[in-house]
Amino acid sequence: MVRTCLSAFYGSFLESISFPLVQPADSGLGRKEQWLLIVLEEIDRFMKEFPNTWMKRVQIVLPPGQRAPYQVANIWNGIIVKKELCAVRRVPNPDERDSINTARELVGVCHLEDPLFFSYLKESPDSFHQFKMQLKEVGCGIQMFSSWGVLMFCAMGPSVELYDLGAAFQSTRDKYLMHCETKTEMVEALLENQTLLDEFKSIRTFLKDRMWFVGLRDELTSFLHCLFREAFRRQLVSQECMAGPLCRCTIAKDILVQEILKSDIPVTVELLIRDPPTVRFVGRRHRVEEAERRFKELLNSFQALPVPLSNFQAQFVKAQWGKLFHSYFFLEQGVPSVLEISEVVQVAGVDLGKMRDAEDLFLKYVCERTVGIPEEMNWVTMCDDWKGLLQKLGSHQEIVLHQTTSTQVTIVGICPHVTQAEQCIQEYLWDNFPVKESITSDRLELVAAQQNLLRIMRWKHLKVRVQVFLDSEVLILLVSGLRKFVQKAVPVISKDLDSLAVGKMPLRDWSLASYFFGAGSGVLQKMAFRQHCVANMQTQEIFDRTTDSNGNGQPGIRQKLVWGINALGKENDVALLKLDLNGFAAGFCERDICSEAIATFSSQFLKDLCHSTSLKFPVDFCHLKDGKLRIHGIQEDVENVLKTIHAKIEEYQAEWVEVMAQYEKVPHIFIEEFLAHGVLPADPSASSEILAGNPAAVVFRGTRQNVVELERRFKDLLGCFQVLPVSLTDLQSRFVKARWGSLFHKNFFWEQGVAALLEISGDVQVSGLDLGTVKKAEGLLSKHVCEKTLEIPEEVKWATESEEWQNLLHRLKSHQEVALYNTSSSLVFMVGICPHITQAEQSMKEYLEDHSQVEESLNVARPKLALAGENLLHIMDWDHLEVKIRVQPHSQILSLKVSGIQKLVQKAVQVIKTDLDSLVLGKVPLNKVALGEYFSGAGADALNQMAPKCVARLEIRKRPGRGDEVASNNGHKNQGLAETCWAVIFVVGRKSDVSLFKQEVAKFLAKFYEETVCSSEIPTFSNEVLRDLSKNIPHQFPVAVRHPRETAVQVCGSRKDVDNFLEAIYAKIKEATQAKIQKDNGDWLESKLLHNTIRWHYRTDAGWSAFDAATNCQLEKAYQKKKTNTKLQWEGKEFQINWLKSEAFMPSCGVTYKLWREVCLWDKNITPHWEAMDQCLVKKVELQRSSEEYQDIVKNFNRMGNSFKILKVERIQNRYLWVSYCWKRSWMEKKNPERVQNERILYHGMPPENCRSIQEFGFKSACRKGSRYGQGIYFAEDAARAALYTKLNSCGHRLMFQSRVLTGEYTCGKETMAFPPMKPGERGCYDSLVDAPSKPAIFVIFFDDYAYPEYLITFRLQDTSGQTMSLGAELAFCPKGIVEFPIICRQDSLVAFPAPPSLFRSARDDALQRRRVSVFSCAANESARNLRLCV
Repeated sequence: MVRTCLSAFYGSFLESISFPLVQPADSGLGRKEQWLLIVLEEIDRFMKEFPNTWMKRVQIVLPPGQRAPYQVANIWNGIIVKKELCAVRRVPNPDERDSINTARELVGVCHLEDPLFFSYLKESPDSFHQFKMQLKEVGCGIQMFSSWGVLMFCAMGPSVELYDLGAAFQSTRDKYLMHCETKTEMVEALLENQTLLDEFKSIRTFLKDRMWFVGLRDELTSFLHCLFREAFRRQLVSQECMAGPLCRCTIAKDILVQEILKSDIPVTVELLIRDPPTVRFVGRRHRVEEAERRFKELLNSFQALPVPLSNFQAQFVKAQWGKLFHSYFFLEQGVPSVLEISEVVQVAGVDLGKMRDAEDLFLKYVCERTVGIPEEMNWVTMCDDWKGLLQKLGSHQEIVLHQTTSTQVTIVGICPHVTQAEQCIQEYLWDNFPVKESITSDRLELVAAQQNLLRIMRWKHLKVRVQVFLDSEVLILLVSGLRKFVQKAVPVISKDLDSLAVGKMPLRDWSLASYFFGAGSGVLQKMAFRQHCVANMQTQEIFDRTTDSNGNGQPGIRQKLVWGINALGKENDVALLKLDLNGFAAGFCERDICSEAIATFSSQFLKDLCHSTSLKFPVDFCHLKDGKLRIHGIQEDVENVLKTIHAKIEEYQAEWVEVMAQYEKVPHIFIEEFLAHGVLPADPSASSEILAGNPAAVVFRGTRQNVVELERRFKDLLGCFQVLPVSLTDLQSRFVKARWGSLFHKNFFWEQGVAALLEISGDVQVSGLDLGTVKKAEGLLSKHVCEKTLEIPEEVKWATESEEWQNLLHRLKSHQEVALYNTSSSLVFMVGICPHITQAEQSMKEYLEDHSQVEESLNVARPKLALAGENLLHIMDWDHLEVKIRVQPHSQILSLKVSGIQKLVQKAVQVIKTDLDSLVLGKVPLNKVALGEYFSGAGADALNQMAPKCVARLEIRKRPGRGDEVASNNGHKNQGLAETCWAVIFVVGRKSDVSLFKQEVAKFLAKFYEETVCSSEIPTFSNEVLRDLSKNIPHQFPVAVRHPRETAVQVCGSRKDVDNFLEAIYAKIKEATQAKIQKDNGDWLESKLLHNTIRWHYRTDAGWSAFDAATNCQLEKAYQKKKTNTKLQWEGKEFQINWLKSEAFMPSCGVTYKLWREVCLWDKNITPHWEAMDQCLVKKVELQRSSEEYQDIVKNFNRMGNSFKILKVERIQNRYLWVSYCWKRSWMEKKNPERVQNERILYHGMPPENCRSIQEFGFKSACRKGSRYGQGIYFAEDAARAALYTKLNSCGHRLMFQSRVLTGEYTCGKETMAFPPMKPGERGCYDSLVDAPSKPAIFVIFFDDYAYPEYLITFRLQDTSGQTMSLGAELAFCPKGIVEFPIICRQDSLVAFPAPPSLFRSARDDALQRRRVSVFSCAANESARNLRLCV
């Protein structure tokens, strides 16, 4: 080693060299001293063989902490050995701040290395090359001496100290680690899964006495972690898993056991019956985890198949749950499915085919049958037998019956039992079905029995109906009823039918026959019914012939002759009936009675009379002529009836009657009035009562004779009743109706002495008992109610709109004798009582006359008062007179025209005549021209302001002999007034007001002031600006402003007002001056900025030269106007430009210059804080941590949490990408509305290998298939989301770009979009796509120049306490290859760890909780619903 080192540095210009004292670690002290001597001898031998004039010293040093051999302890402090060519020195401890410093430069260090590391470097050229490159980065070179086991490395840069050189080498060497694995299970796990080494390129294995691993420390740590996890997964374990319902667990366990048997996996599965059910797995850990995962998958893969049951079937199953049905129902049948009940009955299982089999089995087991009940048998459902049958069948739990309607019964239950119940119901319906059977007989006489056959034959117990009718000389008996009864009744009826007999009994007495036909018909039937027979009256029609006096035969009249009574029944019953009839005929008689009261007896009265009399049999009555009544019946009953009738006749004769008569044409109110006024007759023995209502009715009470007479007299009088409408106008009719009850009522005419009534219905009507009276009443009403119309002239229509007019109408309307109707503005209709109508008309005419327009004239011998003009009313306080005055001046007199309404003009004339003498005329001379100009111009309003109760007028005059005549200021401008001019103010008003005006003018003249302001900015102020300025300042009197010359302004007015105006105009001048300065500065800045972007050059003999900034700006503006020729000024000279030839011609000197326009984009777009590019295309600048730029980036980066630790931030300076981005940003700002945020700061995570290409060429879009929101470039709003797409680099760090992105207007993206869609309304395409338009978190762009990678951020993950994460935690952040792992979660962050829980026992936060989630499926199951996991 010594010779090799010396040979390596031989020939160099080194004056000294130091060697470490290399000693074997396991040798004794003597051996170590021998090594030192060997080194010294080798140095001495080399120096003799190769003399070197440059190398003066070779020294040997000890590493820190190593003690020197005893023999050389006395030479530590630099004792020279062998002619001062070699020295042994000690390196101080690290605590000593001084390092090895010799008089010359130290360039190399030797390191004793393990032979295993030498083997690693030899077998792995890539690792050796990487090791050399890492040493090169810290400034070291390396050589290997494997035979000596020494690594020699030397400094490659400028002078360094030995200790720093060693530390640099040691930091590089510490990146590599050698590990000896002593655990057998770890080695076995590697041998079984050797693919683990494929993911770690730097790791090599060496098998000596044990298994050795050599490689990069980070990768080796990760590899050992993975190897530990693999060994951990292969341990033999027994694990229990709590599962769901026992039935499902049973099926899942059976399926899992079958799969395990097929795949030959050494795992046993046992189902433990607990609460909840538990499954135990025994085997290797990874196999147990696979089995447990498969078991959970089976449980999760359970699907429910609803069984298509009807509502009745579902109810039956739910009702019998736990009795006939349970969860193991299908398992007991050998089908791997579970019967479940929730809202519906369903089959749960894993295999859909088995579930279908279970469904078919269940549908065959539980059936539903519906038995239809014919409509004609609905009555069956109401019988007790039917209810008893249903109750008997429903007592079995295997079936349930539902009768939803009367036409069907639904049977639900187990199939065999349902079939039996269905048969029972069908049999019941068959027996109870109504049927008919016929029986024929040749005994036609039996047809008389009809429906009574059952009674006379005593067949009611048969429970059938029998109908008898003839058909072709054959007697047919139709037996109908329930089938079970009909079948029993037919044989009985056929057998007993021959026992019937027919008996005939003649009747000789016609009255008896008539009795049986009338009231006694019921007697015959009762006697027949009592003897169980049927009896009918039999008649025969015969024709009797008669002859006339000539012996000619004529046809007779058809008559009915009673033949007798026919009886049908059994022979004994018929004999008994004959005996009863003979006994009745023996006691039968008839009697007659005659009375005038008989005519009043109605049939109902006689029936009621019989009911009130005690009778054995009914009695028959027959009305004869002349009030006779004949009575038939049993003698005893007839006598009783006669006694009752005689009593009724006596009552009739003594009866007090009441008769009501109705009169259709006469209202009841008229009858009441006529009766009250004695027009209708009255009788003291009879009374009358009038009933309200229409038609009218009168009730008469008294003896029958008196009542009839009174009724006749009423009828005669009321028969002449007359009703006649009164011929009134509509307004008159309305007035009568409106005043009904106050001025008019029904007795209106009675009060006037006329026997008539006034009536109001639809019209006004008069009623009476004769036509003459009615006509008289009509004339009286027409005279009493009159109507008048008042026409309003056109010139006084305005008066009808006043409140006074309305008050007049209201006052007139307040009298109920008058009604006014103002239908238009020119007519007033008056209706009412005649005298009152006349008074109302007179009042309205007087009002209109008072309000007519008039005009009167007044002449005054004071013509100078014409100055007052129309203001006379104001200055004299005559406004209250409410008139108008026009002044017409004449030479000697003044004429006043007073106009208004008549009543006001009459009053005003008197007042004006009295007050007019108080007016005076005053004069105020003005001796200054400025005052005359002021009051003739802007100060004209000041006169009005000083004379509120006067009228003032200014007159401008010249002194005699010097000028023109007097000129008035009536709106005309007077210019050029000479100093010889003077002005006079004439004022008209009351004496006191004129004196006050003169005082105010004197005060103003004392304060009058004028000032002139000169400034170069004055010409920029227009007259409108000055006028507005004078109006806007606070002033008491107006300020007059004029331009005596272009740069001056003369101001006059009150001193205070002038000062305020001067202050405002000086501020205006200052503002204009500042604006001009700012404009000049803006023009200069614009020229400067334009010069940085666009530069114009002209060529001379010396070459191209640039114009100054101002001229450059003029050239560019002229160039932008796109004209052919332009003239400009340059250096005080004019030159002409031909843009087509790009030439400039100077006429003054006749020189032509060539022009050139240069566009400088870099200077415009390069950000000011960039560092100099130094001819570099791309430059990375690392930011200082203390800079504000760095702090802003860190703040935005950690906005979503502090789960990341930023290691460094580098600014990317790529001028080509930046200029392209700036131009695109300007384009988008012009394209989109102002409200749109076009640019955003977003993040982009990527693998380390993509970092360099993005820095140089930018983001490149490509069709990324399978992207969720579009096939473009993705950016995230927060750094946490973008970090999910980063990967570790060789240093164990992650990289991310903070970018400027042009998002513009966006919409929701879809997977199939390769380009943004169109906006609504054909407004072009969107600029980008997002995940959620309302709150976007992910943005997708499709163009390369839409984004600029501004900063490159290097970071690592850290936990919530601020500690940097372990290597395992870093690997866990990348989801590739990780299937399932424990996590440590907080509320707003998520950190994933693939390590076993034992590695996290040092966690100090009690709020941390363990969970397990799946990365790829992102399953948000019940245990992980509070986690936020992004992949």
